[in-house]
Amino acid sequence: MARGYRKRATRRNVGQRNFKPQCPIVKASLNKQYELTSNSPHSPLYALQINASTPFSPIETLKNQAGDELGVWTANDEYNEPLGIDSRMYEFYKYVIVKGCHVSATVQYAPDVPDGPNATLTTGQITIVRTSDKINPATLPTSSDIKQMYGAKTRNFQMPGTVGQPGILTKNAYVSNGYSAKKQFHVSATANEDLRVENQTASANVPHDETFLYILIKPQRDIPQADLPLYLKPMQVNVKITYILQYIDPTVNQQIPLPMNYSKKESSSYKKEQQYARARQNWQAARVLQALMRAAPAMGGAALGGRARMQAIRG
Repeated sequence: MARGYRKRATRRNVGQRNFKPQCPIVKASLNKQYELTSNSPHSPLYALQINASTPFSPIETLKNQAGDELGVWTANDEYNEPLGIDSRMYEFYKYVIVKGCHVSATVQYAPDVPDGPNATLTTGQITIVRTSDKINPATLPTSSDIKQMYGAKTRNFQMPGTVGQPGILTKNAYVSNGYSAKKQFHVSATANEDLRVENQTASANVPHDETFLYILIKPQRDIPQADLPLYLKPMQVNVKITYILQYIDPTVNQQIPLPMNYSKKESSSYKKEQQYARARQNWQAARVLQALMRAAPAMGGAALGGRARMQAIRG
């Protein structure tokens, strides 16, 4: 009876076509570090506007009704869009959609940054507010407004006192908030044409339906108009913006492959193939050992010793 032939499993070669999806989903981040000081005369509220629905030039300083910027936000660089989205891998798509956006911010005292004589307040709060409408410069939010705003996240912080005053424990603050197109509109982001942004880096393109995330920094209590001007001490604010982007409607066939990304199914199959390969090696070694055992009497030896058996298995 003929012995059956057992085919050895080999790893399937995954073609390049599986690494080039028609509508790739990309995660891109932008990190900014600001030195924040006052800009007299204006409100003690400092505000930074982030457009969560577009990755192109999303950061802008909010202004009051007189046109004064709310705080002097001095950045450490000039980048104003997530790094990497200007790559040639993504330029052959007509539109980009923001499926999600996450913003986090930390604030701490910056003793080396100079400011005016009225910047003496030490207790403050940092808030990230999500809203689908821009904040009206004529009616800047107060502490009570922030508590009532939809999706607001707030943290308090404490900075040290001035020279000659008792030492105050410094307490930094971390706050984060996010935007999900699917949760906000209860429909897939790719099915909502109002969320499509024309894919053009270094532009100010926005979708028809926008959503904003505001970073608001102010004293913990609302300063009466008669007590102004009073401002918080100079601060250092670190901001991280993370986008989940999907590129759609390719204009030409890409010649540059996207980064390889093995799925869990493929990695699991690869592990099984490796386990089978090791089992087959052990089976072949056992067959060699059996052959040597059968040939041992003819070779003048009663049996193979333990060392010879190990060498046969290894060999």
